[in-house]
Amino acid sequence: MGRMLRNSVAIMLAAMLTITGIIPVGKLAGAPSAKAVGEVRKDSTQTETTVKGGSCDDDYSQTHGTAEMSKSMNESVLTAVSNGDKALYKDVQIGSDNQTLKGIIFRYAKPHNQSVTVTIRLDSENGQVVGRYALTKQTNSFDDYATQSFINIDAANVTGTHDLYLEFATAYSSVTSTSALDIYCMIFGATSSYAEYTPYDPYDDATGWNKAYKNDSNKNRPYYAANPFYKRPAMILVRHKNIYGNCRFVWANPDAVDKYRANVCNIDGLSYNFNNNTLTIKNFKGADYQIICQNMGKSFKIKLAGKSSVQHMECWGNFWNCGMHFTGSGSLEINKVKAQDNGLYLTSWYKDGLQIDAKTKITAFAAKKNNPVKLEYGEGAPSTKKMVSIKFDKKNKKLAGKFVKGSKSKYLQSFVYNKTKFEKK
Repeated sequence: MGRMLRNSVAIMLAAMLTITGIIPVGKLAGAPSAKAVGEVRKDSTQTETTVKGGSCDDDYSQTHGTAEMSKSMNESVLTAVSNGDKALYKDVQIGSDNQTLKGIIFRYAKPHNQSVTVTIRLDSENGQVVGRYALTKQTNSFDDYATQSFINIDAANVTGTHDLYLEFATAYSSVTSTSALDIYCMIFGATSSYAEYTPYDPYDDATGWNKAYKNDSNKNRPYYAANPFYKRPAMILVRHKNIYGNCRFVWANPDAVDKYRANVCNIDGLSYNFNNNTLTIKNFKGADYQIICQNMGKSFKIKLAGKSSVQHMECWGNFWNCGMHFTGSGSLEINKVKAQDNGLYLTSWYKDGLQIDAKTKITAFAAKKNNPVKLEYGEGAPSTKKMVSIKFDKKNKKLAGKFVKGSKSKYLQSFVYNKTKFEKK
C-alpha cells in the first residue's frame, strides 16, 4: 500500500513537472525499455564506462519504484528513489581486453544529510554482489551534484558485459520529496589484473573562467564570455561516434563545459594554441571520433601534421565566426567507412568558408546519396569563389568535382561537393 501511495504521488509530480517543462519518463511515461550499454573511454591503462542514470530499464522501474527523468536535452537521471527500491541497467560493458572492474564513481544529487546505500548485483536480483556503496555527500538541491569514488569491489574478476541490478537502502523519508536521491551517472573503471585504478570523472568541472581569454567583441578570436541564449560557446569538442554523453574537450569556454558535462583533457594527437588560435591534428587515429569546432573566430586554423583520420569534422559559426581553414603539410582522412552523411560540414551565420592550403591533403567520403563536403549558410552565403579557396602545390592539380547549390530552406542555403569522394592531394 505504501509503494502504491508513493507511486501515485510520483505520477502527480510527473504531471506538475510536465507543465513546467521538466519531463519525467520511464515508468511515469510508459516509454519502451532501453539498454544502458554505456559510453566507453579508453586510454593505455584503463577503461571507464559511463552509464547515465536515466538509461535504466523502464519496464523494471515500473514495478520496483524508480523512474527516469529528463533534466535537459542530453541528460536524464534515475529518480523516485526510496528505501527498498530497485533499478536495472542492461548490457553494461566492463573493461576491455581482459581488464577487470577496479572502481566505481557515482555522480548524484542528495539535498539532505541521510546516507543512501546502493547495493549492486550481477545479472539477477540475487546475483553476485559487486559491492555496497554508501552515498553520503549532501548537495544544495537536486540540480546540484556531488561525486563520490569507490575502489572496493567485493566480486572478483568482473569483466565483459553484464546486467546490473541496484537496490537502495536509506532512512530518509519526506512528505515533500518523492526521491531520496537522483543519480546522474555511474562510471565503472577497469584495468589489467595488477594495475591500480585512478578514478577519472568526466563530469568534474575542469576549468574556471580565464580572464586572459575573455572576448565578446573581436570576431577574429574565440567567443569567450557568459553565453546569452542566442549564442553558443566557443569550443573544440571530441565526441565518440554520435554519443553525446561521451565527449571531451581540447579547449572550451566554461559554458560549453557546463552544457556538455565534459572535461578539458589532454588527447593524444590533438592540441590547441590559444595565442595563434590553431588546432593541431598530428597522427590522430580517430576513425571513430568526431571533432566539432564552434565559434572559434575568423582567424581559426586547423594544422595537419603526419597522417590522421576522423569519422567526421565540422565547424559551427552561430552569431559568431568559425571558418574551416586547413593548413600544414599533413593529411586527414574523414569518414572512410561512410558512417556519417558528410565528412566535412561547415555551417555559418556569417560568410565563413572552406580553405585548404597548397601542401595540405584532405580526403573525405559521403554516405549513400549524400555529399562528402557540405557548406551551409544562414544570413547570406558568400560568392562561390570566396566560399571555397583551395590551393595546390602544382599547377596541373585540381579537384575532380565542384561545389554546387544544394538544398534551401527558409533560413539556410547549402552548397555541396558533387562527387561521393572529395580528394585534395
